[in-house]
Amino acid sequence: MRKLSLVAFLVLCFAQFSAYAICTAPSGPYNVGYGPYYNYTQARSCYSGSGTVTNSTIICPGDDAWTFGSGNSYRQVSFTLTSSEPIVNAAHWDIGSWVNFSSPSGTSMDNFEIDIDVQHPDYTVSRYTLTYWSGAYGSIDPCSHGAFDRFFSANTGDTVTITVRASNSGNATIQVSVPRLFNET
Repeated sequence: MRKLSLVAFLVLCFAQFSAYAICTAPSGPYNVGYGPYYNYTQARSCYSGSGTVTNSTIICPGDDAWTFGSGNSYRQVSFTLTSSEPIVNAAHWDIGSWVNFSSPSGTSMDNFEIDIDVQHPDYTVSRYTLTYWSGAYGSIDPCSHGAFDRFFSANTGDTVTITVRASNSGNATIQVSVPRLFNET
């Protein structure tokens, strides 16, 4: 009985720890004209959530994406940066996403938002919004002006949570690419 309890305890502890481990390990370093960077983009399969969401591909630039159907839905991933993850510059994380959006009725009830929450070891949270858009603002064409980009800060010991959420009144097209994430100089 004690062995079974110990095994159950260890499985539970590992499950809690692994829930915040990096699903897709960073790759790099890559060098471009301005210096090295690492690719921390998390695979679509690393995200969880709820609502009416289907996997798709956004036409520009051809990235994995989600199409958000009727109602409220979201996709989310969390991971903790450990000392084994390479961080070139803690103040220079770059996150970007492509969007295809239209709301035939032009209503604010059709909307999407991409947020980045960074929980620090002292349990304070820094929140960054990559973008918020509603039908009242008009349509977004991914091939012309559908890209959004933002910098944020995160360091060893921080837990990064990326959330893509959408509300669709039923007739909107809401397609959002899996956010690309880089740490660079």
